[in-house]
Amino acid sequence: MAQPRKPHSPSPPPGGDEDISLEDMEERQHQRPRLPDQRREKHTFEMSAAPAPGREPVVVEAPAPAAPDEHNWIPATPDEIKNYDPALPEAASFTAANVVAAPAEPVKVTLPPTAGLDDLEEFILRTTNEGPQADKPARVRHPLSMVEKVCSGTGALILLALAIWLFRAVASEANGVPPASEPWPDLPLEGEMITLSEAATTWRARKDTDRVAQMEVILPVPGRQTPDYIPQVHFTLDAKESKSGYLRFIFRDSSGKPRGDTRVVQVEGGKLRSMDEGAVIKDEAAGAVYCSEGILSIHAYYSYTADDAPRWSVEVAESDSYSAGAKDWKVLGTFDVRNELAK
Repeated sequence: MAQPRKPHSPSPPPGGDEDISLEDMEERQHQRPRLPDQRREKHTFEMSAAPAPGREPVVVEAPAPAAPDEHNWIPATPDEIKNYDPALPEAASFTAANVVAAPAEPVKVTLPPTAGLDDLEEFILRTTNEGPQADKPARVRHPLSMVEKVCSGTGALILLALAIWLFRAVASEANGVPPASEPWPDLPLEGEMITLSEAATTWRARKDTDRVAQMEVILPVPGRQTPDYIPQVHFTLDAKESKSGYLRFIFRDSSGKPRGDTRVVQVEGGKLRSMDEGAVIKDEAAGAVYCSEGILSIHAYYSYTADDAPRWSVEVAESDSYSAGAKDWKVLGTFDVRNELAK
């Protein structure tokens, strides 16, 4: 029966003083065992200080030295290589003993006595107050120079002028908007110079003697046509409360746009005076004024009265001058032209 084959093991060198061949050296290096992973536990470093009154000593755990890396090995010397034998039990721990240092004892550091909590708060407060911001010198405010004063005054005047201009523009725009029309006149229509005790509006058919304007039409044939129906306002003057002045009548359509010519009537000493400008003077206290534009046909009139759009209106104003500006006329009242057709 054949004997089991024994594992091959390199024979020790014949003598310590003999040379090793290159093949034996490579074979021994391949058979060199891998170093075990030597990990060291974290060591605790105690940092002690003289405890303050009423306090326990502070122990701080310092980080342990980094574990040795398996690649950080110390090369063997030529004598160690010559005398190295992997069969020896000391070979397994030979390299680890040279790489890994002996565990160090905990390091104790003695700190100076710790200050109390009140002292710590005082130190933080003093550090905050004495920071970089506290070291900056206070900024000194110098008086304004003459150039700065002139520039500031000029800027203030420009801003004031702009504010006045804006206010006037807004006020002018507000005055340009026609006042809202009332369904009925609020009698009496009192002014500083003239007072009307009666006022009524209506629609009537145009007469051949009426001074009216031609209106642009598209249907049935584009061209110009005189209106068939025009609005009219009747009024009565209060002779006792009226003095001398002028009455102005402006007719407006459903959109508030002035239509036709502006009619002006003169009042002198509490009596009406005809100026032959579309006014019909019946006597010294009663009269009527009609518009030079209106509605083209009876069908257009019925369509207008059945619509929900705002009504035509008339504005009555007074002034002491015939050629007074728009702002100098005082409005006595604005009221609708009634949906009534006079015969």
